[in-house]
Amino acid sequence: STPSLQQLITGAQNDSDFLTKSNCKEEEDLTTSPTSDAVFCDGRKHGSLFSLNSTCTESGNFGKANITGEIEFALRYIFKACLLEICIKGCKNLAYGEEKKKKCNPYVKVYLLPDKSPRSKRKTAVKKSTVDPEFDETLKYKIEYSQLRSRQLQISVWHAGALKYRVFLGEVVIPLAAWNFEEDSMLLFDWYQLKPKLEKPEDDLIQYSGELVVSARLSVPAQYKNFHAPVSGNKDQGVPSCQLQVMVFGAKNLPMLRSAGMLNSFVKG
Repeated sequence: STPSLQQLITGAQNDSDFLTKSNCKEEEDLTTSPTSDAVFCDGRKHGSLFSLNSTCTESGNFGKANITGEIEFALRYIFKACLLEICIKGCKNLAYGEEKKKKCNPYVKVYLLPDKSPRSKRKTAVKKSTVDPEFDETLKYKIEYSQLRSRQLQISVWHAGALKYRVFLGEVVIPLAAWNFEEDSMLLFDWYQLKPKLEKPEDDLIQYSGELVVSARLSVPAQYKNFHAPVSGNKDQGVPSCQLQVMVFGAKNLPMLRSAGMLNSFVKG
């Protein structure tokens, strides 16, 4: 049966109340959750849905300290699982994030360049009031080995201040093309000197845009199967008319457009 006008109005009001309560609940969860990344950037408060905290820091909205200290970590690639592991051991002799207060709450943030989107970010927990933190955490990326040669690992150390204010404490950029991943069963920890922030380390990379799976074959008429081109004379004389056939099976690891968040792809030859 067709609902009356009053029933439609009542139903719309109920839906509106439900959505309002749901939105309020989501905001409450966002602001009260201890893992929330609600931040203040450019005078506006943002939530953690798109990790705008990192967006602020990557756009230059952060403090800078005198870069000192080192970071200890190890890399391992598990071939069977296509898994890259970054084992963060700790840091030593870090600069103070707030020099006047002699305060430092360090944590480590990792990006697999050139991808600097939220899905590429990994980070450790924050260690309170120390310039020699011990993390003992393993950060992981699911990535095929063939992609590693076009990637760099950006490992940076940050100070977590009040109101989500961040101070850059130094970084290490590792070109994975030159890294030896043959022995995936061993974890060799080493100390690396922290350095000032590079402007755009991803500019030095060969841009990786995914992979295309294709198959190609040359179709030759049956009567020309054993055809050999003449050694001399007119080489075009008697050459069979062949056909090159290309089969496109699919693609993988295509870059995602940040603005739309969707990907509609096609192949053009």
